[in-house]
Amino acid sequence: MMFLGTLYKNRALQFVFASLALLFFLLAIADWLGNSTLTQIAGWEGIVCGFSAIYLAAADVLNETYDTTILPVGPTPDVKIRREKVRMKDMPPLEPTVPHPHEPVD
Repeated sequence: MMFLGTLYKNRALQFVFASLALLFFLLAIADWLGNSTLTQIAGWEGIVCGFSAIYLAAADVLNETYDTTILPVGPTPDVKIRREKVRMKDMPPLEPTVPHPHEPVD
């Protein structure tokens, strides 16, 4: 289910969640069949999933820190319907509804 949510995100994130979904299916089928070979295949696939997640985490940190692409994560698909991102600095300040305990009440 979460893989479907990544279809609007970059390719690296899609790969992480696709490989994670595949891992869960392989483990479930291996357990259901009692097949140790399939369990080993799922283990190797889990290692691939883990390394891809580590790569994505490193790419996110490095690319954000240096504000350029150090480790590529793939393109984000063009989507016709995109929600506008609202940044906190663009929002008006919130008015306090309860007075601060140390401020006098009028």
